[in-house]
Amino acid sequence: MYKIPVKVRNISPIIIPVTLGEANVVQTREHIPGSVLLGMFAAEYIRRIKAEDKHKKYFHEDDRFFNWFLGGSLTYIPAYPCDQEGNGPYFPAPLYLHCAKKEENDLYNIMIEPRDDTRPLGGYTMIEDGSIIKMAPKKKLRFHHRRDSRISARSEEGGIFNYESLEPEQLFQGYIVGKKDNLEEFLEFYNTGADKDTDSFTGRVGRSKNTQYGQVQVELQDIRPFEPLELEIEDLSTKDSKLKNFYLTLCSPLIIYNECGFSETTLDNLVSYLERDLATTIKINNALSKTEAIESYVSVWKAKRPLEQAFCAGSCFEIEVPQGVDLNKLEELLQSGLGERSHEGFGRFKVVTTFPEEYRREVLEIKKPDQPKGPVPETVSSMAKAAVQVFKALLFPELGNIGQAAAYWAVSLAPGVVSRQG
Repeated sequence: MYKIPVKVRNISPIIIPVTLGEANVVQTREHIPGSVLLGMFAAEYIRRIKAEDKHKKYFHEDDRFFNWFLGGSLTYIPAYPCDQEGNGPYFPAPLYLHCAKKEENDLYNIMIEPRDDTRPLGGYTMIEDGSIIKMAPKKKLRFHHRRDSRISARSEEGGIFNYESLEPEQLFQGYIVGKKDNLEEFLEFYNTGADKDTDSFTGRVGRSKNTQYGQVQVELQDIRPFEPLELEIEDLSTKDSKLKNFYLTLCSPLIIYNECGFSETTLDNLVSYLERDLATTIKINNALSKTEAIESYVSVWKAKRPLEQAFCAGSCFEIEVPQGVDLNKLEELLQSGLGERSHEGFGRFKVVTTFPEEYRREVLEIKKPDQPKGPVPETVSSMAKAAVQVFKALLFPELGNIGQAAAYWAVSLAPGVVSRQG
């Protein structure tokens, strides 16, 4: 299997809605899910093909479109945030990572050391040998009015709502995984219409993407081997070929179905999936998990997909395999993903056999803009002086008029207190 790294930089604020109960506030995810990447590339494909054949309608009959976006031959791994230097991606913090309630630098692993005086670390993290760097994408809350009519553009009385959005100029990185010949064809198609200077194209993602939100710049990098044991699991080449105990941590939400075909987040259902995929008996001895509702909009349908329940990214499970699990099967599962809708990036996970003895927090340095060195250029200096003169000429007479009016009204209202001369 091979992969294409995908770098996404948002040019405008973007909203990836989270399904929550607040009616007047739409909150956003802090990363770009694989299903959103898939939809963005599919929309760009349709746009380019229709530019050549505007009468084409039924894209599901297009073999290339079907293979890339519907058939599952390509997997779209979520784009997680990177820092200012482009390092990353940073993955959702595991739920077992906690910090002291009053001191975030004191870190604990409650999977092996349960405590009551801690809280989840949260955010996005990069973990290496017990060293943890945490970052969180920048967000902003924007106020909007509801309108009675888009034609009249009149605001509905009392109709207000808020959009939480990711601030512009942030970098996210994901992957597209598949066979090499499929990826070569994919890369050739999208790079043909890319900007020649940057090898990138502009797309739209998320809610209100046809207005002030959702514009992103997408860059596809060169094809390289996809090595899940290097990317998503610690190096097990020096260990036994059979594993009997390990920890499975989700990097993206996991959707699993019960025997009736409905999404249901139970440990029994998870055991059934693992036993089917790994062809061995599985036990879950411990679990730290949360659940969430997964709901997405399909523009072709003009409707939302059915809501499904999923285990949240960061959920961790202690797995026991009495007969041992074959690493080859585990590697295949890392490549394909666990559970349903895996080609949309759901069910990505990491595996570790042991945890570090202790964790230490590293500070993420925020790069500040460099102050220009040397004297101010003469052109800039003269422009600044001219602006000051214009400002004085326009503002000072107005201030004088305002002062005279204030003095007049003060004397009129309190003639015994304020004199005209004073």
